[in-house]
Amino acid sequence: MPEYYSLTDYLGRPIEKPSLLQTLARANVMGVRQAVSSGASRGLTPQRLASILREAEDGDPERYMELAEEMEEKDPHYLAVLGTRKRQVSQLDITVEAADKKDANDLANADLVKELIDSDVIDEVLFDMLDAVGKGFSVCEIMWNFSATRWKPKTIEWVDPRFIDWDRETRCRPLLIGNAGERVELTPAKFLFLQIKAKSGIPIRSGIARAIAFNWMCKNFTVKDWIQFLEVYGMPVRIGKYPQGASEDDINALLRAISQIGSDACGVIPQSMLIEFVKSDAQANAGPLFGGAADYFDKQTSKLVLGQTGTTDATPGQLGNGDSHSEVRKDIELADAKALMTCINRQLIRPYIDINRGPQTRYPYLWIGRPESKDPKMMAEVARILVPMGAKIAASDITGAAGFTEPDEDAQLLTVPTQGLGLPFGAGPTLARALAAVQKGDAIDTATAEMLSDWRVTMKPLVAQIEKVIATASSLEDLRAKLADLDPDVGALTDKIASALIQAAAGGLTGDVVK
Repeated sequence: MPEYYSLTDYLGRPIEKPSLLQTLARANVMGVRQAVSSGASRGLTPQRLASILREAEDGDPERYMELAEEMEEKDPHYLAVLGTRKRQVSQLDITVEAADKKDANDLANADLVKELIDSDVIDEVLFDMLDAVGKGFSVCEIMWNFSATRWKPKTIEWVDPRFIDWDRETRCRPLLIGNAGERVELTPAKFLFLQIKAKSGIPIRSGIARAIAFNWMCKNFTVKDWIQFLEVYGMPVRIGKYPQGASEDDINALLRAISQIGSDACGVIPQSMLIEFVKSDAQANAGPLFGGAADYFDKQTSKLVLGQTGTTDATPGQLGNGDSHSEVRKDIELADAKALMTCINRQLIRPYIDINRGPQTRYPYLWIGRPESKDPKMMAEVARILVPMGAKIAASDITGAAGFTEPDEDAQLLTVPTQGLGLPFGAGPTLARALAAVQKGDAIDTATAEMLSDWRVTMKPLVAQIEKVIATASSLEDLRAKLADLDPDVGALTDKIASALIQAAAGGLTGDVVK
């Protein structure tokens, strides 16, 4: 058995290296794969749309694929929301994780994939792969390049979905339409086949384009009717009146004048004739009628593609236009990114490593997504609680989450200020004690504990004065009068409160947790 049959793809199909160097799926003027479209959307009616969808299910998807393409071209809103979804995912960060960061062979495999990422081959094809969002599937052909030391994808080209058919048994296995019209299997390690399902079912019925086709047709009718209305009824109806006994020449002159008023906004008629302008009530209702219908269809499109309308059709001040809509888009983004990762890891990364380094027991993982967001404030609070309990936490984890880097040896460092804090009290020794207390833990907790530690001693002079007044009072009214005239001894209490406020203010300026 030749050497190139020893390699298999993730489905167990043999990889034939010579076939990887061929171009298999491009359009060809000499074959049935033509680049020119027949225009499936021209003159579209409900009956014709139903016929196109049935054809796709029965094994002739060409007209449906043409319609799905033309729907994007002819509807700016559909193109915009579909492009937003595809670009949001295709611009996510791409990283590679080794199967085992301590294994030299796994690290070498990861480095090989990182070289592929650095060549921008994957970046350039992500948008084309996400053509599956609208059509339910996409196929891209890997153009391999062989050098003396390595096999490497030179480019990855989008394959026109009109060139793809499905097996007759399950309607789920993609087949390439050959130049003579024959159906052949997609060559292993030569194609990337991606599915993104809007609903469960066979691929030809699982795309957004099928679900939105009727909605798109109705909006197309609405816009055409609106334009016709503007052409015909945008101006008031002109009625010409001629006197009894007018000659045919006079009548024709009046008709020409009315026509000129419609197109040139001017005309000439005899003095004995009359032209009236009749304004229709339909003119005032045209905008809400046609515009409202078009807006309705646009909103249904936004919901279907993005899962919400808040970022495309938002109404100022309307409840629900905020974060909840963004969260929906994050869910869709994550699902699309996972589908991309699964496809690329199975159908590109694995054969790329196998062809260059031989079959492996484990492979690096290519990750597409946003970097994990961390809350440095919450991390610092958790560290403040766990560190006294003996937990070992690296300071770099918290400073890194906050966006800080390790300072150089000659860098000027920020330090805790000891002067010019702008506090409401000016006691130097008290401030020094407060700063020292902050270094030991939370400033508020420290201030509270200090105030409660000897509160009896602090309140003793004031309590003694009050007890003396109560003992000498002859009645409740006499007690109220003596308490109103009392000059309380609150010196110790004032000092205690001042110290606590200084500690709290210093803690706010220096931070609660000091490493």
